[in-house]
Amino acid sequence: KTAQAMKDMLLSVTEAKDGTATTARVTGFRVAGKTGTAQKYEAGTGYDSKKYFSSFIGFLPAENPELLIGVMVDEPKTSYYATTTAAPLFKRIAERAIAIRSSRSDRALPTRPSPSKPVSNVRSIANPHS
Repeated sequence: KTAQAMKDMLLSVTEAKDGTATTARVTGFRVAGKTGTAQKYEAGTGYDSKKYFSSFIGFLPAENPELLIGVMVDEPKTSYYATTTAAPLFKRIAERAIAIRSSRSDRALPTRPSPSKPVSNVRSIANPHS
């Protein structure tokens, strides 16, 4: 019960209309994951308001995970939000991993149509009452 609730929360990150990582969606697969954005700590000076660390860690297919991918971006040059830095990289890496696995029939991932709109039982972490 707890594991399913956690998976539902991680799915809302990519599937809810106001999810923080809709840019990590992969066609044909349900992706579950979590974004992270943090200021970097500099010894002696404290947190630096201009240096960040962004991340996205996710798994797919969410129903029966076969790939777990973590993307960490140290001091991104443009936006520091994970939704614009790490999540799109996750998508590219996942698509490449799927293509490589698909080239070997014994390692292909089962596909399932991704929902075109948010799944009704997935609530957004940002707005848990939606």
